[in-house]
Amino acid sequence: MKQFSKKNFLQAAQIFTALLFSPILVISLLSFSVKKYTDEFWNQLGISQQLGDESIRESFLQGYIYNYGAKSAKNIAAGNRAAVTKDLLAYTKQYISSEVFKKEYEKRRQGAKPPEPQKKVAKTKEEIRKERIDETKKAMDDLEKQMSTFAPDVKKIMEEALASQKQQLKDYQDPNSQMIEIMAQGEKMSVDNDLKNYQDYLKKWESSFPASPEGFIKKRLQQYLDIVSTVDFTAALKDVNGKKKFVNDIYERKSYDWKKVYRAGKEVNDVAKAFAAAWIKEL
Repeated sequence: MKQFSKKNFLQAAQIFTALLFSPILVISLLSFSVKKYTDEFWNQLGISQQLGDESIRESFLQGYIYNYGAKSAKNIAAGNRAAVTKDLLAYTKQYISSEVFKKEYEKRRQGAKPPEPQKKVAKTKEEIRKERIDETKKAMDDLEKQMSTFAPDVKKIMEEALASQKQQLKDYQDPNSQMIEIMAQGEKMSVDNDLKNYQDYLKKWESSFPASPEGFIKKRLQQYLDIVSTVDFTAALKDVNGKKKFVNDIYERKSYDWKKVYRAGKEVNDVAKAFAAAWIKEL
């Protein structure tokens, strides 16, 4: 049986932890024990279980391809690629079913929740009028108290400023002040806009971070299935300046995740598709 290389393993690990997994009831697909995972599985990767768990968690929660940083995976599989993929999937499912992960998910979920608007009700026109009158009177009083301390040239400028403030105060006191009307309309528009934005962000948050972790897993599983269903594993590659590029330009413009799924290969993804489809049915 052929060796499962470090490169192939990391591609599979990065894809599946970034696209698929969320907490749910543990259903072991294989007959090996947790001890095998802890004593053999991560040792063969050349990293600790803690680092492996952190990589799975961050890939899943943040939704991007996360590098495991494995030093060596040459002894990872005694069997074929499909068997190793099952190992990875089964372990990841086991880990994210833990209470530790569920608590971390809820912590991240609450951390991503948009804050409520500080102001939920717009000030009335009279409230705005009173604020502006009080502010202007205070500014005038402060300026008058300092007037005697100014040099003649500065005093002249300050007297002009004081006159402007008096005119402004008169305008604010006018029951039909257009300035106060504009301020009141602006206040209402601002509060309404902030509330609308908050409600929009809240809907996006609720969609991205369902209250139940099971809702999150279903989104990740479906995300993967949607991508893998479009991947052509027979797509030809060509060498361009030492780098592999798709012969088909349409494929070359595909997303990073699409290309990662392609590179993991059909054998690995056949196992993952069946796993993901079965998981969705459980939900």
